[in-house]
Amino acid sequence: MPLSSRALYRVAAMLVILAAAWLLVPRFGTESNIINLLRQAFLLALVATGVSLSMLVAGLDLSIGAVAALSSCLAATVIVQGHVILGILVGLAVGAVGGLFNGVMIAKLKLPFFIMTFSMMFIVRGVALTYTQGTSIHGFPPSFTWLGKSFVGPIPMPVILGAAVLGLLHLVLTKTTFGRITYAVGANAEAARFSGLAVDRNLIHVYALSGLLASLSGLIYIARLNAADADLGMMWPLEGIAVAVIGGIAFSGGEGNILGLILGGIVMAVVGNCVNLLGLPARFQDFFIGFVIILVVLADHLTRKRGKAAT
Repeated sequence: MPLSSRALYRVAAMLVILAAAWLLVPRFGTESNIINLLRQAFLLALVATGVSLSMLVAGLDLSIGAVAALSSCLAATVIVQGHVILGILVGLAVGAVGGLFNGVMIAKLKLPFFIMTFSMMFIVRGVALTYTQGTSIHGFPPSFTWLGKSFVGPIPMPVILGAAVLGLLHLVLTKTTFGRITYAVGANAEAARFSGLAVDRNLIHVYALSGLLASLSGLIYIARLNAADADLGMMWPLEGIAVAVIGGIAFSGGEGNILGLILGGIVMAVVGNCVNLLGLPARFQDFFIGFVIILVVLADHLTRKRGKAAT
């Protein structure tokens, strides 16, 4: 499938950012830094998957970071006792249930997605803080930490896992009925409903999947850090939105390619990496990310206007 003009602009912008960093930032092009950059980019892309799915149905899931924190802490309690598989399943189940609850409240009780997921963020974070009492859970066995620390050849395991999840989601969204309904609901939910599509069921499935993906991201992160605590993912909703927007997922719903999250993750990772390598204060990362998002949205807007004028 050929790239759209907007996708080409994004790819070109990413290449320009990479070239500037390679030429102007000391140590950017070293092997160790590139490996670290790829790991961070794919982790960011994975974090953004849940937010992106909710954006595709013209919604938003602000609870992903809190859901990841609670599911990771509950999973960690089991994992430190040596029950790795059971712990992972517990974490994934908690994430899916949290997302399912969001979906039911939004689809069936018609609560606004912003209010529901915003409230859920505080509720779940509070449960996580109460459960951990402000302490971290650490000391995972190597059979779990390999998810975040191991390599396959020169490639970090988080890159492989992130690429696998993104590839699978791409197939699901482009080749299955669920994916076609998801785009239809995001484009026009009422039209989809009048066409006989199961809109409510699709919304429930999307938010449940968002929670599941948040918990998966949390598990990979705590495997990398070898510790779990209730503060995990505090900025994930905002970072996920940034990655999604840079990657081409539209806030209006029904538009965007999940593989674009790789591009968004790379841009976010490069900006953060350059700020660190240049020894700049961390707050400059937020400034540059905000600037990049404005440029991306502006380029989108101008491209749309040009396309409409041409027709």
